[in-house]
Amino acid sequence: MKYSNCIDEWSTDDFMVQLQHFCDASTAFMHFVIPLELIYFIRMYKVFPSKLAIIYFGTFSILCGVSYLTDLWRYSRYYKYSETSALVIKIVQVCAAVASWLTVVVMYFVTPKFLRIRENVHLLENRVDDLSRKKSLLLRKVATRRSIVNLIDVIRSTVYGYDIVESTLVGLGKIFDLEECSFWFPSHTNKSLQLSHSLNHVYSVGSVVPMNLPFVSKIINAVGAVRIPYTCPLVRANKCTKRAMKFEAVAIRVPLSFSESDDSLNACVMSYAVMVLVLPPDNIRKFRKYELELLGAVVKQVSVALGHASTIEDSFMARLVDAMGGEIWVESDV
Repeated sequence: MKYSNCIDEWSTDDFMVQLQHFCDASTAFMHFVIPLELIYFIRMYKVFPSKLAIIYFGTFSILCGVSYLTDLWRYSRYYKYSETSALVIKIVQVCAAVASWLTVVVMYFVTPKFLRIRENVHLLENRVDDLSRKKSLLLRKVATRRSIVNLIDVIRSTVYGYDIVESTLVGLGKIFDLEECSFWFPSHTNKSLQLSHSLNHVYSVGSVVPMNLPFVSKIINAVGAVRIPYTCPLVRANKCTKRAMKFEAVAIRVPLSFSESDDSLNACVMSYAVMVLVLPPDNIRKFRKYELELLGAVVKQVSVALGHASTIEDSFMARLVDAMGGEIWVESDV
């Protein structure tokens, strides 16, 4: 079968013929642009599952563009039928068909890889977020440790017991952003705890809690910090707890030692104070494990510093008594 020139049936000035020429030219141009965009895409994204699929698809797009150009040429006034021109058109169409089939076959195997790339992107994004959180936590941990070291240096350089406790409360309040921090000292009979220091003075100083309560015994017998409920009397001494507020609170024992001396024996009696730390109410933040460990290190330094302060105070009082020849005891009895 021989091709005949369609220009004999339609006039070259006909609008439909002009529209056909415009559509063929535009489509051919777009088919030539698509491979350029694919090349740009591959250069921008180094990680790609299969460049062979892009090569087949680009070849198919170029051959489709050539096919549209041959159609544009065949339906123009310059086309004259010959066996050679018909053979060229057929070769272009066959090549386009073969490239399309190869593209379909390759895309069948490559499409799952594209989908896995998308899944891997989500996994990488989640991994980046997780690493960012770990980095921020690590930076916060380093900053907290540095602040704790500075606080320990301040505690070691202080010789008065009152100043030691006050420096500890203020320092811990700033480091952990506490709502309240309180210090409970044992009574002379060692049967109750009495509130002696408060950071923000929202606790009723002078409040007394018996030491025979179960939670107090738990705190005294524990080695490290103990999480206590917001209903605990050590926390409910707060004047602001009339409202129903939930907050994170921990308590830790502070070993104290003092000497008892009589005519026959010098004995060292051990007792424990309790330090209570309270986070702001309705706060999602909780004490982390490393924060409780750092708190334990601070408590050890406070215990040693209070022991040294007690020794210095006893030594000073002894020298004062010797200097005054016992008159101080007469005055105290009066």
